[in-house]
Amino acid sequence: MKYLSYKYSPDIKRMYILPLSDTHFGDPTTNIKKLRGYLEWVREKDARIILNGDIFNLSDVAGREDADMLNPNEQLDIAVDIFYPYKDLILGVTEGNHDRKLRKETQFDIVHEFCQRLNIIDKYDRTSVLVKLSFGRDYKGRTIHYHLYTTHGWGAGRTKGSKVNNMGLVSTTFPLFDVYITSHSHFTVGYQDIVKIPRDNRDGEIIERKRTFISSGCFVNSEYGERLGYSAVKQGTVRVRLDGTRKDIHFSM
Repeated sequence: MKYLSYKYSPDIKRMYILPLSDTHFGDPTTNIKKLRGYLEWVREKDARIILNGDIFNLSDVAGREDADMLNPNEQLDIAVDIFYPYKDLILGVTEGNHDRKLRKETQFDIVHEFCQRLNIIDKYDRTSVLVKLSFGRDYKGRTIHYHLYTTHGWGAGRTKGSKVNNMGLVSTTFPLFDVYITSHSHFTVGYQDIVKIPRDNRDGEIIERKRTFISSGCFVNSEYGERLGYSAVKQGTVRVRLDGTRKDIHFSM
């Protein structure tokens, strides 16, 4: 777990976050054109990026049936080439299960090397990244703070319901974050709920806190999942908008 805090101008009216995961560089079906389209949107909106695991496919190492189009060195080179122009916009980086398989079998942490080449090693954690964003100001002139929790995720459920349930598990240990970002399932979805918290200094007063859960999708269309009975996936991710004039979160797909 790594905690990172970023402070931005109080004049910012909104901030966009783009979680990117499961690009699986090396898979023959990786849709680099679509990925570049999202990155153009990042530049247009001055958005921030979270890289949430399985940047690399590494299927030969992982023993998967799909043959990689690129070897690990080539996968690393293309990832660096694509993300280097956006390195200053990356808030955090986590490791995915494909990345982890290579590290366990060879002792080589390919995501660590990727972050070294982008000079963002301080933003990398294998398990999770907790991000605090401070910017804007409300009607009383107070800075607005958002807390994001991001981890690659887990689970092999075939149904949409099981994937959504897995998304919610991250709030068990970290119950009061504003945004939770998971990946892994290749399922693009988001939902919100409300938790109610008693105020210590005011008897009988309950605070409501809105939480947003995001699953960031993927950029591949592998036949491997089809052979195991998984649903076809929609390539892409979720765009998150944080308001800079009041505490409010929206997302779109």
